[in-house]
Amino acid sequence: MDGAGASAAPGRRPPGCPPRTPARRPGARALPRDVPPLRRGAAAAGRLRSGRAPAAFWGGRAVRSGRPGTPEGWPALQCSTVPTTAVSVRLAHSADRARWDRFVLDAAGGNLLQTWGWGELKQQGGWRVHRLLAEGPEGATGALQLLVRRGPVGAGFAYGPRGPALTGTSEVAPAAALLGAAAAIARRHRSLVLKLDPEWRIEDPEAPGLLRALRLRPSRYDVQHRKTYLLDLAPGTEAVLAGLKASTRHHIRHADRSGVRVEIHAGADAEPAVARFQPLFDQAARRGGFVGRDLDYHRAAVRCLRGSCPVAVLLASVSGEDAAGMIAVAAGPRLCYLFGGSSPAHARLHPSYLLHWRAIEWGLGCGCRTYDMWGVPNHEDPAAPGAGYFEFKTRWNGEVVRHHRCQELALWPWLGPLPRLAERLALRRRPLLT
Repeated sequence: MDGAGASAAPGRRPPGCPPRTPARRPGARALPRDVPPLRRGAAAAGRLRSGRAPAAFWGGRAVRSGRPGTPEGWPALQCSTVPTTAVSVRLAHSADRARWDRFVLDAAGGNLLQTWGWGELKQQGGWRVHRLLAEGPEGATGALQLLVRRGPVGAGFAYGPRGPALTGTSEVAPAAALLGAAAAIARRHRSLVLKLDPEWRIEDPEAPGLLRALRLRPSRYDVQHRKTYLLDLAPGTEAVLAGLKASTRHHIRHADRSGVRVEIHAGADAEPAVARFQPLFDQAARRGGFVGRDLDYHRAAVRCLRGSCPVAVLLASVSGEDAAGMIAVAAGPRLCYLFGGSSPAHARLHPSYLLHWRAIEWGLGCGCRTYDMWGVPNHEDPAAPGAGYFEFKTRWNGEVVRHHRCQELALWPWLGPLPRLAERLALRRRPLLT
């Protein structure tokens, strides 16, 4: 058949037609293909820092955005791989702090490790913090606080603790845009791999699809615990107390009748109280055989987190002698048991039970609806480290919640197994989560 109605065979170009070129949105142009991957990543992140047009990375491909900068002065970063929603990503700055914390604490369900204050804490420990905010027509749709640190021989490590923070696992577009921007920054810092451990539950039917869409793969090592222990506080004080195991209620009342007293140091009083908490924490670390944080770290944690959410240091004492203590954080709707410790001297009076109950009452007063007792071991071996604190948490009649394990995004696929080999060598003498 000849004339205007003729068509070429599938997969072939009609005679005289120019070669096919990839579709590209108006105003965008691809980076030259002869630019090596390392330079491509470094150049893109450099433009992001300097305020020039950034590049969105995905699978080693970069496309410059033709959009103008945001009113705050940072350019928008567009991810071209998910065309369903217009999502831009920019670096957040100090004026965005309240908005950032409001999103990660309220919209994202109380994501403590993505709060602005947690980033400040990590910054004091030598990490570089990059806060990426995804925005759509209706406002913020996602956030990712990226920590970057330079390691040996110039190689770096990039990590998004409990990130990205999203309103749900159906939010593919903001997640993809955030990871594209994070990959560009990680490449600039010569990071071998980008690690993430998002709070996506195993039973969430949409989580596996999101992991596949983001091209993430399971990491060999966890950074945060995959499992945590949650207690529902929504029914209120009386209903929560009635729902506890009978033995737990008995221990709480016995401690109260036996003269155990709990002090709650919040606000400006919290940081000075850390000096009394530290000896209790050190004793628990020695008994449990785990590596603990020092006094300066705990003071910095209280000081930094106070800027994002309420923090309290609780101390249970018997006849004036401190017997148990904890640092609790009211992260939006979630009360977090961040650090704890106790002395065996008054164990028969069960001060830790009354301590946790007072923390629950304090959290309810802050508007919390869930008590996150933090990590529990991945196994159920009663002889393994961590079995003791897991057994204590189960006495509160909550539930074990399992998240997907730590994920990683390959930044340099041509390196093959080298990044994982380097990680194994770096961690060979460090305790790993079990």
